[in-house]
Amino acid sequence: QQAPMPKITVLEMPLPLSLEELFIGTVKKMKITRKVYDRATGGYQTEQRIIKVPVAKGLRAGSKLKYSDIGDRHKDSTQDIHFVIQEKQHPLFKREGNDLYHNVDISLTESLCGWDRIVPTIDGKNLSVGRAGPTSSTFTETFPGLGMPNYGSPTDPGNYIVGVNIKHPDILTQAQKDSLR
Repeated sequence: QQAPMPKITVLEMPLPLSLEELFIGTVKKMKITRKVYDRATGGYQTEQRIIKVPVAKGLRAGSKLKYSDIGDRHKDSTQDIHFVIQEKQHPLFKREGNDLYHNVDISLTESLCGWDRIVPTIDGKNLSVGRAGPTSSTFTETFPGLGMPNYGSPTDPGNYIVGVNIKHPDILTQAQKDSLR
């Protein structure tokens, strides 16, 4: 009769990445500290390794990069490690699926009379966006194909969508109120 196969355990480790790293793909070096069973003594020794983890462009938060037999080594089995992608918060862009969102601030006057801005893209380029006339708070301009790469379909990237935040004045003088009536 055969001995039962040992249960392979899994250790999940966070892998924090910037949007730029997820946009272009990268290779991260991860330091692994693991316990290794010593058959001679019956005890454990600690060992450190550096693992190169390639990250394909377009991966999303929650994606798992799975490595077998690199974790703690026990008497009858070695632990697997899954690196779980975490997306770092970005100061300019918000990711939803493969689309990237960016908002620009415009004044109330600009929202009524027109405005234009130069906005950055995730790959370091600049685009011009604006309107000649009135702009509502729900305004968006979409730039097809300028969002994040699509991991499953590299020829179908997401969109870059620019919206507005209309900044209203905190206080109006009586003269300003009268001129608006």
